Amino acid sequence: MEMTAPAKNLYQHKLEGYDPDWIKSDYKNRTATYTNLPPGEYTLRVKASKPPGVLNNTASVPDLVVLVYHWRRG
Repeated sequence: MEMTAPAKNLYQHKLEGYDPDWIKSDYKNRTATYTNLPPGEYTLRVKASKPPGVLNNTASVPDLVVLVYHWRRG
């Protein structure tokens, strides 16, 4: 990551089990928002680049589990 020139940093994320492709973002939009996910297990993968744009594949967030809402059980 380039801390002296953050505008040069690029990011990609993918929620495995949900997103078919990587989603690209830049230093201004470094968020991933998901709503209404179906119940299941997911892994959020995150890549970051530092100049000259080489992506780092080692960073990831722990697995996520989306449970069935209690009012949908039946």
